[in-house]
This record gives sequence, structure tokens and C-alpha cells, in this order.
Amino acid sequence: MTTTTYYFRHDWPREVERLRQLEAFWDPFTQANIERLGVPRGARCLEVGAGGGSIAKWLAQRVGAEGHVTAVDIETRLLTELACDNLTVRELRVGSDALERDHYDLIHARAVMEHLANPERALADMVAALRPGGVLLLESSDFSTFGPANPEHESLFERVWQGLGAVLLERGFHTDCGRRLLWRMPAAGLEAIDFHAQLVPWGGGGVLTDFYAGTFERLAMGLRESDKALADDVARLLTLLHNPSFRALSHTTCAVSGRRPLA
Repeated sequence: MTTTTYYFRHDWPREVERLRQLEAFWDPFTQANIERLGVPRGARCLEVGAGGGSIAKWLAQRVGAEGHVTAVDIETRLLTELACDNLTVRELRVGSDALERDHYDLIHARAVMEHLANPERALADMVAALRPGGVLLLESSDFSTFGPANPEHESLFERVWQGLGAVLLERGFHTDCGRRLLWRMPAAGLEAIDFHAQLVPWGGGGVLTDFYAGTFERLAMGLRESDKALADDVARLLTLLHNPSFRALSHTTCAVSGRRPLA
């Protein structure tokens, strides 16, 4: 990730667990999107905001010994053990630190753009780092679908999400980032724009429930002193999320790809 406003740093004891939950749920969607693009063996790939490294590792296996993957993040503690002959790990802030120009066949970033203070600069840098004909795949969130199915649960959920969402908004998080990519990517000069989305039910247990519960818990740290009413609502919601009666829709993950023109 690439901005000082990023909230989910790895120094929180449960952040690694939250990252693994994210990977367990979203990796199949990401892998399907990359496979649809037809990334060949021998390709040069850049994984931006590599997190726990699951997609970087998978890409390295896909491109083979004749290819190469560069995995970058502002925190690389979880990535260093992955480094091998065809996988390089670098600490880098996209949109701030320089990228190679005209270098990569594929650049992928998941859950990165929504955290950036200057997404336009980051997008321009990634486009410039593509080889002519190279592909950029961005997967970002849109929270317009995020909420419970049962009207009886709406009031509590909305109070918590508005309160905790304000924590993210104060740090520059873009809750509508996913759908904005459909505008940003052609505006950045990419062509052959393609779009796929993932929206699923959750609640009552399971990996996605655990992921959202961990996210709420992380955002709520310190509320007991600053906002006891909200802290109490968070505690009630965390209990409700694992109740079999609770069902909700996830945020929408928007996967948008575009190709740099050959000339």
C-alpha cells in the first residue's frame, strides 16, 4: 500500500490473520481475472500492494523460471520469505516512488487504489510502467452494496458502519473507488477496458464474516475512551455477525483491466 494514511498496518497482532482471510476469499476471483487476461509464461509482472504475498507467489509459479514477478508494498515483512530467483520483493510506495518505465507485461493491484491520497498519480505511473501492449488489472472496492438483508439489523449496522467508515474517510479512503476505475482507466490512456465484479452474501460465520469482523474490530480500537456509545454498538454488531440469523451483502469488488496501446 502506498500512502501514509493507510490504516491496516502489520503491527496490529491480528492483521496477518485478517490478510489471510482476505486471501482465502478473494484469491480465486483474482486468479480467474488474471487467467482471463492470458498472462503467458515468461511474462514480467508487478504485484502492487502485495500484502501477504499469495498472488505474487501464484504469479511466479505461472510465469515460470523464464518470467519474473516483482512484489512491492510499503511493508514487506510478510513477503521477504517468498523471494526467489523469479520473485523480487521491494519496499515501494506507488504514486510516490519511481517505477521502471515500459517494463511490465502485467501490473496487478488489489485493494490498493482506495487507500491512495493521489490515485491519479499512481495510475499514471503504473500505465507508464507497462510495456506497449501490457495489461493493468486493478481490483478495488465499492461499498454501495454493503449492508444487512434483514431490515431489523439495518439501524445497528448503519450506525457502526457510518461511525467506523468515518475513521477511514478521515484517512482518505475512497468508498466508491471500484466503479470510478471505469472512468479513470480509459482517461489514463488505456484501451480494451474490461470489467468483472464479485458480490456475495455473508454472515453467520465463515471466512468473510471473520474478515469483516476483524476489520470492524481494528477500526474500533480506542473507541471505548473516545466514543463509548459507538464502541458498545460495535460490540453488539460483532456478536450479531456470527449469529445464524444475520445475512448481508458484501461490498462489491470491481475488477477493471485495460491495455496500454501498442503505439
